[in-house]
Amino acid sequence: MKFTEIMILNEKLILPNKGAKTGQVLFLVGGGGSGKGYALNNMIRAENYKIINVDDIKNLIVQANIKNKPLSFVPKHHRNIKDLKDPENVAEIHAYVALDAKLDKKRLNTFKKSLEQTSTNKKELPNVCFDITLRDESKLYSIIPKLLDVGYTSKNIHIIWVVTDYDLAKKRNQERPRIVPDAVMATTHIGARIVMEDIIKGISKTIRKDFIDGEIYILLNNDWDVKFGYSKNYDKPSENLLKHQKQEGKSTVTDFTYFKVKDSGKGLNSSEVDKAMKFVEKYTPIDVKQSDVRKGKLK
Repeated sequence: MKFTEIMILNEKLILPNKGAKTGQVLFLVGGGGSGKGYALNNMIRAENYKIINVDDIKNLIVQANIKNKPLSFVPKHHRNIKDLKDPENVAEIHAYVALDAKLDKKRLNTFKKSLEQTSTNKKELPNVCFDITLRDESKLYSIIPKLLDVGYTSKNIHIIWVVTDYDLAKKRNQERPRIVPDAVMATTHIGARIVMEDIIKGISKTIRKDFIDGEIYILLNNDWDVKFGYSKNYDKPSENLLKHQKQEGKSTVTDFTYFKVKDSGKGLNSSEVDKAMKFVEKYTPIDVKQSDVRKGKLK
């Protein structure tokens, strides 16, 4: 059978607020190598979202450095970062972008102004998605007040936590153009789990009627948790066929595992939280990751 004859089956997608086309905010969170980008493109209805990804800023800085035309706001000691395959370069730019308060404030203020302009002209707010690790809860406190100021409502602020087996995430990391050091990988996974565990167990003060009161999902993004579309003439697809489909961008995710632990405007669903945590504890065990943290100096 030719590849062009492969059947595309009905796809399964997460639709925040039933797929509303305006006024939605999505925080897509998870540690490095968890496959947030893949999940966004294949498991979430996100074509109407403006994606805000800190990696875009990193790439912009590096490309400017490569051309020997560094961006004016980048400190001189960071203008030699030119190779994102070099873990040391990646660690350096990761720390700069994550911890530079001036850069973060400038980026958020620019974003807020663009939203104010959009809402004034079109009388409706665009859907936006923040692709972040969320290793630190303070990120929510720096972003959400600006969103509320321009008119977004707490019931339309959602979170999807992409959970991936840590060893698989490390393997994926080695196959990416930008290799994140083990120390940073471990910190993002540990941080995301600590913050999200506090959120889904009701410990975090961010989940409240006047801050985050939208939907919360936990999505499992391991190779063995995802199923793809294939011809009805096959009992199951061969590995080579699926690999070809993925490379060609023509495969369709037909099934995957996720848990909706909160509906908009409602409390946390403890039953779904308990189910999800069994997988979280299996895939992201905090206690065995300290060895990765000790491999590098975290800034």
